[in-house]
Amino acid sequence: MPFNRSEPSAGEIDRWFVQASVVPEGTFEFALVLGGTVSAGAYTAGAVDFLIEALDCLATAQQQDEVPRHTVLLKLIAGTSGVV
Repeated sequence: MPFNRSEPSAGEIDRWFVQASVVPEGTFEFALVLGGTVSAGAYTAGAVDFLIEALDCLATAQQQDEVPRHTVLLKLIAGTSGVV
């Protein structure tokens, strides 16, 4: 797959970063930046598994009214790999 090495235009930068939408109240947005390469990939898999378990626990607790209700939004996942 070809990799686009050109710099983003001013319009792209503005659209991606400056004109970002306002996060609604009660919404928690986050992004994951993951690393690969052998053991780091195994560590990443474990960390993502833990994150999914934690979000499941949050959903269960919210259904039982044990914690405040929040919307959790995974906005972006990016990663790297040592394989070229």
